[in-house]
Amino acid sequence: MKDQLQELEHLLHDWEAGVLDNEGLGRLREILRTDEAARGHFARLQTFNVALMSEAGSGESISLPLPSGAASDRSAPTTAAPPSVDAAGGERSARVVAFVVGALAASLLVAAFLSAPPFGDDVVESNEGNASSVAIVRKASDVEPSSRGVAIVTQLVGVNSQVDGRELSAGQSLVPGEFRIEQGLVQIEFFCGATILLEGPAELQLVSTELARLRQGKLRAQVPPAAHGFTVEADDLRVVDLGTEFGVSVSTEGADVEVFDGEVEVHHGGSAIRLLGQGDAVMHDRRGELADAIARPNRFVDMASFHQQLSARQVDQLEAWKRWTESFRKDERLIAYYDFNDPERWNRRLPCRTEPANRELDGAIVGAVPAVGRWDGKNSLEFKRPGDRVRVSIPGEFRSLSFSAWVRIDSLDRWYNSLFLTDEYDEGEPHWQILDTGQLYFSVCKRGVKSPLGNQRKVLSPVFWEPSLSGKWLHLATTYDVDRRLTRHYLNGELLHEQEIPADQVATVTRFGPSTIGNWTRPNRPDLDFAIRNLNGSIDELAIFSEPLSAEEIQEIYVHGKP
Repeated sequence: MKDQLQELEHLLHDWEAGVLDNEGLGRLREILRTDEAARGHFARLQTFNVALMSEAGSGESISLPLPSGAASDRSAPTTAAPPSVDAAGGERSARVVAFVVGALAASLLVAAFLSAPPFGDDVVESNEGNASSVAIVRKASDVEPSSRGVAIVTQLVGVNSQVDGRELSAGQSLVPGEFRIEQGLVQIEFFCGATILLEGPAELQLVSTELARLRQGKLRAQVPPAAHGFTVEADDLRVVDLGTEFGVSVSTEGADVEVFDGEVEVHHGGSAIRLLGQGDAVMHDRRGELADAIARPNRFVDMASFHQQLSARQVDQLEAWKRWTESFRKDERLIAYYDFNDPERWNRRLPCRTEPANRELDGAIVGAVPAVGRWDGKNSLEFKRPGDRVRVSIPGEFRSLSFSAWVRIDSLDRWYNSLFLTDEYDEGEPHWQILDTGQLYFSVCKRGVKSPLGNQRKVLSPVFWEPSLSGKWLHLATTYDVDRRLTRHYLNGELLHEQEIPADQVATVTRFGPSTIGNWTRPNRPDLDFAIRNLNGSIDELAIFSEPLSAEEIQEIYVHGKP
């Protein structure tokens, strides 16, 4: 009987880690179905977990693997209210409620295992008992995703601004509202098909996919036939495109409009609509008068000049990054470093760039294909299909670890979207991946944990990714500090989340062995179906260290690699 309970705990450990295969799942169901003592043991563990969660007031929800098609409000986490401290009776009542909730939850778990696969369409997981942990919440899929975006930033030069608290960068979606830049040039493409080049300092109000209001600065608009009717408002003027290229400027002296190609309509209060053609210009002064003006096209940066500036800047950034990596790759703490910068499409070997060189750490590219990286002239690897991956084998034993990668996420299609996964999930082996909820997920396997507080070695960040970030290069980093029992997640050089791990759940010796970048592989079990965890996107650079990097070191990697 003792051996069977130990087997049950081992199977549950693999289930939590997401590595339980069909054979193991069948064995787990068999134990719960045939062994009353095992069902009771499992139920008592879950009852105790929920009671502790409620009494601690963590407000987190138990992991319920619901049957497919189960009841309606599964997307809302079940939370337990903290006990009142005003009266002893209130505390006793809270404990009773917690125990009842725990018993009910345990019953649901047993029923779920016996009746359906342990993952429904919606799963709510948490690191029970730890008030600083972050829960996984998979929402119901019966609502089609939507976006309020009206335009997207496609290119920028010399801009150092923020939108919605995030540093402005190429690929960023823009929603209706105020948009400001202090300097530089930014190319914005509206979803109707119009493109504008905004020159700072400038203030632009995005109204819809077909309307913008320029309050300060200069813009140049290119409007193809499919976007006819695109409109820019400035002061009391309303400029309606008829298929053209035009410029609008707003300063302390007033607003002016100039047409470079095609025609526009200029609406001014109750006055008659004016039709402007190529070479025409008008000025609207602060007295409210509209008059003809001299065309000065050189005041507006054209698209060709902008892209020349952009190309020159990318060359400079790429060369600066190459110079910086000359010393970076010599860091004695580097376990492995891949820059993904081999331009030869036919070469299916991913060189490890640490110095001194160690060819045994080179990766084998399977399926994945070269793609444009953070800059023109810099390669990345694109992972799209279920078979795409890079195989590596890293020998040795370590303690603390750090992971750093430049990643472009196109979509989070899988429950688990791999960054770096060891083949198995044995003692001391790390798994680094992104959940379909947009959370960064890191864990190092620790066997034999008996803590009633449950599994707290899995460290989840808050949601950091949403569809508006699709196609945008992001820097992700995670540090695992054995001595401080601390895991930290970073996004674009800034701390995203940190969590302390109980001493009995810290793996003090870490190891890798055969592993996979951008997917998951279990080649020693060829008879089994494999879990599909391929990343839908690209990886540009990946480094693994044998020490926890400091916040300053993470920031340095981000600054030198930022496109």
